[in-house]
Amino acid sequence: MADPLLHCVFFRRKADVGDKALLALYGAFDHFVNGFDGASDFRAGPNESPEGLHRGFRDGFVIGFDSPEARDCYLEDPDHKALGARLIEMIDGGVEGLLVFDMAL
Repeated sequence: MADPLLHCVFFRRKADVGDKALLALYGAFDHFVNGFDGASDFRAGPNESPEGLHRGFRDGFVIGFDSPEARDCYLEDPDHKALGARLIEMIDGGVEGLLVFDMAL
């Protein structure tokens, strides 16, 4: 069996995107992840590090995946792509303001 992984997404939110809009998107991601086979434990929120090394990546979320294959299926799912497009609209600089990091657990 493949090792599980943690899919980490960090981004620079546009100044005009309020907390309400972001929380609505997080809710949609949470609902989708909870119904997706092989994905679990969606968590989202602002950066809480006191070090000041965020480089503008002040918001983010993580998703646990049972395997890289489950993650790959998630990435190709049309609902994920639609949610990703909504996220990109909220990001300062579009994909340039996005950081994705997948870590094997």
